[in-house]
Amino acid sequence: LVDGPLDRGLRLATDHPGIVLAASTAAIVLSLTLVSSGLVRVEFLPQVEGDVIAANFELPTGTPGERTAEVGARLEAAGHTAAARLSEGRREGDVSPRWNTSVTVGEPAELYNPLRGDRTTPPRGHVGAVQFALPDMELKPQARTLGLTVDDLARQVRSAFFGSEALRVLRGREDMRVYVRLPAEERNSVADIERYVVRTAGGSEVPLGQVATARFTRSSTAIHTVDGQRVIAVTASVDSRVANAQQVNVALESEILEPLAAEHPGFSYAFGGEQRQQRQTVEALSGSLIIVFMIMFALLAIPFGSYSQPLIVMAAIPLGFVGAILGHLLLGLSFGFMSMQGLVGCFGVVVNDSLVMINFINEKRDGGLEIRDAIIVGTKARVRAILLTSVTTFLGVAPLVFETDPAAQHLVPVAAALAFGVLVATPLLMLVVPALMMSQANLGARLRARVARKVPGLQSGQPV
Repeated sequence: LVDGPLDRGLRLATDHPGIVLAASTAAIVLSLTLVSSGLVRVEFLPQVEGDVIAANFELPTGTPGERTAEVGARLEAAGHTAAARLSEGRREGDVSPRWNTSVTVGEPAELYNPLRGDRTTPPRGHVGAVQFALPDMELKPQARTLGLTVDDLARQVRSAFFGSEALRVLRGREDMRVYVRLPAEERNSVADIERYVVRTAGGSEVPLGQVATARFTRSSTAIHTVDGQRVIAVTASVDSRVANAQQVNVALESEILEPLAAEHPGFSYAFGGEQRQQRQTVEALSGSLIIVFMIMFALLAIPFGSYSQPLIVMAAIPLGFVGAILGHLLLGLSFGFMSMQGLVGCFGVVVNDSLVMINFINEKRDGGLEIRDAIIVGTKARVRAILLTSVTTFLGVAPLVFETDPAAQHLVPVAAALAFGVLVATPLLMLVVPALMMSQANLGARLRARVARKVPGLQSGQPV
């Protein structure tokens, strides 16, 4: 290996460094293309299989608890039917699956694990309410003549039928609010609303039915606002077998949201949920990585006594990304937040290998060897140490990469990014780092030769 393929590869990297650097750049671009094309799915927090199946259902607001419990019972019966079908055809001696179901009404399945004894007592119905509102109140021509507006009418009707705060009374440690409204017998029918007398801007009084038309309707149980504007949250679950969240968001924005914004000037939208969490995490991680790279550059520049060699060490970092993407493609994994954590560990191993290689090359160069010979001899001398570091790292996390237990599936992307990143980056950096070292030496020689032509008496080998 050392005197065969590695020796030929090092001679190619030192004789034609541009070819090696162009090939490594193409590999990085190809990895990015695999992600952008969707061949490697991108899911910030991919769903992993577990031993609990949760089926959530939501009924219209105001549905009685009995109806909700009935739907839950039907869903439970369907679950037992599916479990019975899965148990059919099992051979004698196979491990018999244990099935257990639990139905909770009014409790999200994500916040509650019914199979571990955390059961509630009686099921609760869907909490809902039908409220009276006047969202479509229309003013009659007479109202405008009297100087009335919809806000004036809505404010007076609310004060009369809901009540307005008159004062607050302190009782012990509690602050009691006192509301004033119409008596119960004057606000219990539709006719009471039509007969209610409203006050005009001039001080006169007129029945509501003469100045406005109002009707009963169903209003929202809750009105959400952000920065004083009403908002509606639209949520959905993405079928990862068809598309990922990034593809869905792009299609949603280009095909639906942008046309709506162009058609309705007051309409605006923003992505929240996983999209917002992903954006915030990536921004925070990017800022941290920039700081880490700056500290790393400073720590490498001090012992090397050079500003270019730390850049050569850090230039090998993207090679780990190539291996991580290849590993996700081979294993059919989605690239997400946990994969980024594995990449950080991979970057550390790649930097360590590059640092060892460049340090030994510098020692050989200080010993009197030419730059090309120093690169070849130094790399071949440290190849065993670098291979041992990378192979042992891969073998150490390999059991987790190929683990099938559902409880460990969320750690598989971490191990895959680390293992395959190190495995692929190691042979690449053995060619890329020598090519960068040779390019640095050639560039320095050209600069010294150019300066020597401009400055008479300066020899080409003399430091500038």
